[in-house]
Amino acid sequence: NRNYLWMLIGYFFLSLMLGLRGSLSLYMNTYFWDFTSEQIRWFVIGTISGYFSGFYLTARLHERFDKRIVIIVTCFSLSLIPTIPTTLRLLGLAPQPGEAALLPFVIAFAGLTAMANSTMTISVMSALADIADQNELKHGHRQEGVLYSTRALFSKLDVAVGQFIASLALIVVAFPTKASPGQVSQETLNHLGWIEGPAMLIPGLIATVFYARYRIDRQSHARTRSDLEAFRATRDRA
Repeated sequence: NRNYLWMLIGYFFLSLMLGLRGSLSLYMNTYFWDFTSEQIRWFVIGTISGYFSGFYLTARLHERFDKRIVIIVTCFSLSLIPTIPTTLRLLGLAPQPGEAALLPFVIAFAGLTAMANSTMTISVMSALADIADQNELKHGHRQEGVLYSTRALFSKLDVAVGQFIASLALIVVAFPTKASPGQVSQETLNHLGWIEGPAMLIPGLIATVFYARYRIDRQSHARTRSDLEAFRATRDRA
């Protein structure tokens, strides 16, 4: 199924990006942003509010737009939004460590990232159900288990690859071992910021391109559902 193939390849690059960001997040929060553990725990506010907002918005977006459009926009947003605060900091346009506005500034972008992630995940899972309809019509088997489990396998493998690449990135920027906050050179932190920020756009944009190749829309899915009902009726009579 070509639609599933494009979704799987897109998810490969998306998971690679998420694995890299997840592995570098502790270094970014502790050294780049110079947050304390007390400050980091407030990130849960942005994350929870973002996920609930995405959960609330998804059904409403699906009422107005095709899932394909929602997936493309949220994948691009999930790639772009996390790079904004880091890039602004590198350009000297964001609040600096120690300023009161810095924590709310970063938490706000964390919330927007979580909202994009929540909306995209729900949309993709819903799209996989549409692909299962296509499979049943063509082959007589829905294969939801295969579709979802293969995607989950890609996720686990890709996060591991992302963690490995993140380790290489720390070696490339010569990040010191057993470093304490405030003791890492600004040059090293800037190099880390360019990797975790703008460079992370690359796998995210590749993922967006492949997700855009997904071709099921409302009209084509409605035809599939109609043909599927006729197919099931014929099969049941037989």
